[in-house]
Amino acid sequence: TLAAPLFDVSTQSTSQTLRHMKITCQDIDSDGFLEIPVSVDMPGSSVADNSAVALAAANSKDESAPTKSVYYTKWVKFRDDRLRAVQYSVIDEDAGYILSIPSSWVGRVTVLGNEGQWDFYHWNSSEEKLGNLLFSVYYYDKNDEQAKNKNKNAKLLTSYGSTTYVYTITDAGYDFGVKDDILTSNFNTTILGGKK
Repeated sequence: TLAAPLFDVSTQSTSQTLRHMKITCQDIDSDGFLEIPVSVDMPGSSVADNSAVALAAANSKDESAPTKSVYYTKWVKFRDDRLRAVQYSVIDEDAGYILSIPSSWVGRVTVLGNEGQWDFYHWNSSEEKLGNLLFSVYYYDKNDEQAKNKNKNAKLLTSYGSTTYVYTITDAGYDFGVKDDILTSNFNTTILGGKK
Protein backbone atom coordinates (compact mmCIF):
# COMPACT_ATOMS: atom_id res chain seq x y z
CA THR A 1 0.00 0.00 0.00
CA LEU A 2 1.29 3.42 -0.95
CA ALA A 3 1.21 5.85 1.99
CA ALA A 4 1.79 9.59 2.23
CA PRO A 5 2.71 10.03 5.91
CA LEU A 6 2.88 13.85 5.76
CA PHE A 7 -0.42 14.34 3.88
CA ASP A 8 -3.13 16.04 5.96
CA VAL A 9 -6.46 14.58 4.84
CA SER A 10 -8.51 17.38 6.45
CA THR A 11 -6.75 20.16 4.50
CA GLN A 12 -5.85 18.01 1.50
CA SER A 13 -2.30 19.36 1.64
CA THR A 14 1.21 18.69 2.84
CA SER A 15 1.98 21.94 4.64
CA GLN A 16 5.08 20.53 6.36
CA THR A 17 6.91 20.64 3.02
CA LEU A 18 5.44 23.90 1.66
CA ARG A 19 7.92 26.02 -0.27
CA HIS A 20 7.77 29.39 -1.97
CA MET A 21 9.99 28.68 -4.96
CA LYS A 22 10.43 26.12 -7.67
CA ILE A 23 13.11 23.97 -6.13
CA THR A 24 12.97 20.23 -6.05
CA CYS A 25 14.24 17.52 -3.75
CA GLN A 26 18.02 17.07 -3.96
CA ASP A 27 20.68 14.93 -2.33
CA ILE A 28 22.19 17.93 -0.53
CA ASP A 29 24.46 16.01 1.83
CA SER A 30 25.57 13.35 -0.70
CA ASP A 31 24.36 10.44 1.41
CA GLY A 32 22.38 8.82 -1.40
CA PHE A 33 18.99 9.97 -0.06
CA LEU A 34 16.96 12.95 -1.28
CA GLU A 35 16.38 15.88 1.05
CA ILE A 36 13.14 17.87 0.86
CA PRO A 37 13.35 21.69 0.69
CA VAL A 38 10.99 23.49 3.10
CA SER A 39 10.52 27.28 3.23
CA VAL A 40 11.06 29.00 6.58
CA ASP A 41 10.23 32.70 7.03
CA MET A 42 13.18 35.10 7.09
CA PRO A 43 12.00 38.13 9.10
CA GLY A 44 13.09 41.54 7.82
CA SER A 45 14.05 40.35 4.35
CA SER A 46 13.26 42.23 1.16
CA VAL A 47 14.71 41.86 -2.33
CA ALA A 48 13.77 43.13 -5.77
CA ASP A 49 11.11 40.96 -7.43
CA ASN A 50 12.09 40.82 -11.09
CA SER A 51 9.47 38.28 -12.09
CA ALA A 52 7.45 39.21 -15.16
CA VAL A 53 4.18 39.10 -13.18
CA ALA A 54 5.45 41.43 -10.41
CA LEU A 55 7.00 43.90 -12.86
CA ALA A 56 3.85 44.01 -14.99
CA ALA A 57 1.67 44.59 -11.91
CA ALA A 58 3.93 47.41 -10.67
CA ASN A 59 4.02 49.06 -14.12
CA SER A 60 0.24 48.94 -14.46
CA LYS A 61 -0.17 50.71 -11.11
CA ASP A 62 2.72 53.18 -11.49
CA GLU A 63 4.33 51.73 -8.38
CA SER A 64 7.99 51.54 -7.50
CA ALA A 65 9.97 48.38 -8.18
CA PRO A 66 8.26 45.39 -6.58
CA THR A 67 9.88 43.49 -3.72
CA LYS A 68 9.45 40.07 -2.20
CA SER A 69 10.48 38.31 0.98
CA VAL A 70 13.30 35.81 1.12
CA TYR A 71 12.96 32.48 2.88
CA TYR A 72 15.48 30.22 4.50
CA THR A 73 15.35 26.81 2.89
CA LYS A 74 15.45 24.05 5.47
CA TRP A 75 16.53 20.77 3.86
CA VAL A 76 14.87 17.88 5.67
CA LYS A 77 14.85 14.13 5.39
CA PHE A 78 12.12 11.79 6.49
CA ARG A 79 13.43 9.34 9.07
CA ASP A 80 11.63 7.46 11.85
CA ASP A 81 8.28 8.99 10.84
CA ARG A 82 9.62 12.53 11.32
CA LEU A 83 11.14 15.29 9.25
CA ARG A 84 14.68 16.01 10.44
CA ALA A 85 16.62 19.12 9.43
CA VAL A 86 19.87 18.34 7.62
CA GLN A 87 20.95 21.75 6.37
CA TYR A 88 19.81 25.36 5.87
CA SER A 89 20.40 27.58 2.88
CA VAL A 90 19.50 30.89 1.28
CA ILE A 91 18.58 30.73 -2.40
CA ASP A 92 18.78 33.53 -4.97
CA GLU A 93 16.80 32.10 -7.88
CA ASP A 94 17.49 35.07 -10.18
CA ALA A 95 21.26 34.86 -9.64
CA GLY A 96 21.16 31.06 -9.73
CA TYR A 97 22.95 30.24 -6.49
CA ILE A 98 22.42 28.48 -3.20
CA LEU A 99 24.38 29.52 -0.11
CA SER A 100 24.29 26.95 2.68
CA ILE A 101 24.47 28.58 6.10
CA PRO A 102 25.09 27.36 9.65
CA SER A 103 21.86 26.55 11.50
CA SER A 104 22.92 29.05 14.18
CA TRP A 105 22.36 31.87 11.65
CA VAL A 106 18.67 31.02 11.12
CA GLY A 107 16.59 33.79 12.68
CA ARG A 108 19.73 35.90 13.23
CA VAL A 109 20.51 36.86 9.61
CA THR A 110 18.30 38.57 7.05
CA VAL A 111 18.73 39.76 3.46
CA LEU A 112 18.12 43.04 1.64
CA GLY A 113 18.95 43.17 -2.02
CA ASN A 114 18.57 44.23 -5.59
CA GLU A 115 19.52 42.59 -8.84
CA GLY A 116 23.24 41.91 -8.75
CA GLN A 117 23.69 42.26 -4.99
CA TRP A 118 22.32 40.69 -1.83
CA ASP A 119 23.36 42.19 1.52
CA PHE A 120 23.21 39.93 4.57
CA TYR A 121 22.49 41.73 7.86
CA HIS A 122 22.32 40.73 11.49
CA TRP A 123 18.66 40.50 12.51
CA ASN A 124 17.78 41.38 16.11
CA SER A 125 14.74 39.15 16.61
CA SER A 126 13.87 40.46 20.09
CA GLU A 127 13.55 44.02 18.75
CA GLU A 128 12.61 42.96 15.19
CA LYS A 129 15.27 45.35 13.96
CA LEU A 130 17.95 45.34 11.29
CA GLY A 131 21.47 45.26 12.67
CA ASN A 132 24.91 45.59 11.10
CA LEU A 133 25.79 44.58 7.56
CA LEU A 134 27.65 41.26 7.81
CA PHE A 135 28.53 40.39 4.21
CA SER A 136 27.42 40.91 0.62
CA VAL A 137 27.26 38.65 -2.42
CA TYR A 138 27.51 40.28 -5.86
CA TYR A 139 27.25 38.86 -9.36
CA TYR A 140 27.96 40.39 -12.75
CA ASP A 141 28.78 39.50 -16.34
CA LYS A 142 32.45 38.54 -16.52
CA ASN A 143 32.93 40.90 -19.51
CA ASP A 144 31.49 43.94 -17.68
CA GLU A 145 34.58 46.08 -16.99
CA GLN A 146 32.63 48.65 -14.97
CA ALA A 147 31.32 45.94 -12.62
CA LYS A 148 34.82 44.43 -12.33
CA ASN A 149 36.20 47.81 -11.25
CA LYS A 150 33.33 48.42 -8.84
CA ASN A 151 33.98 45.02 -7.19
CA LYS A 152 37.78 44.97 -7.44
CA ASN A 153 38.18 44.61 -3.65
CA ALA A 154 35.71 41.74 -3.44
CA LYS A 155 36.84 38.12 -3.18
CA LEU A 156 35.93 35.51 -5.78
CA LEU A 157 33.30 32.89 -4.94
CA THR A 158 33.15 31.30 -8.38
CA SER A 159 32.60 31.89 -12.06
CA TYR A 160 29.83 29.99 -13.78
CA GLY A 161 29.05 30.43 -17.45
CA SER A 162 29.37 34.13 -18.20
CA THR A 163 28.71 35.20 -14.59
CA THR A 164 31.23 36.05 -11.88
CA TYR A 165 30.17 35.77 -8.21
CA VAL A 166 32.12 37.69 -5.55
CA TYR A 167 31.69 38.63 -1.89
CA THR A 168 32.82 41.01 0.82
CA ILE A 169 32.72 40.52 4.60
CA THR A 170 32.53 43.49 6.98
CA ASP A 171 34.29 43.75 10.36
CA ALA A 172 30.89 43.20 11.99
CA GLY A 173 30.55 40.07 9.86
CA TYR A 174 33.87 38.67 11.05
CA ASP A 175 32.82 39.45 14.65
CA PHE A 176 29.52 37.63 14.02
CA GLY A 177 31.41 34.54 12.84
CA VAL A 178 31.28 34.89 9.07
CA LYS A 179 34.45 33.39 7.60
CA ASP A 180 35.77 33.19 4.06
CA ASP A 181 35.63 29.39 4.04
CA ILE A 182 32.00 29.36 5.23
CA LEU A 183 31.05 31.35 2.13
CA THR A 184 33.40 29.77 -0.41
CA SER A 185 32.81 26.14 0.55
CA ASN A 186 29.02 26.52 0.85
CA PHE A 187 28.29 28.51 -2.31
CA ASN A 188 26.79 26.50 -5.17
CA THR A 189 25.69 27.52 -8.67
CA THR A 190 25.51 24.10 -10.28
CA ILE A 191 22.25 22.96 -8.63
CA LEU A 192 20.29 25.93 -10.03
CA GLY A 193 22.37 26.30 -13.18
CA GLY A 194 23.70 29.80 -12.55
CA LYS A 195 22.15 33.16 -13.47
CA LYS A 196 18.94 33.01 -15.46
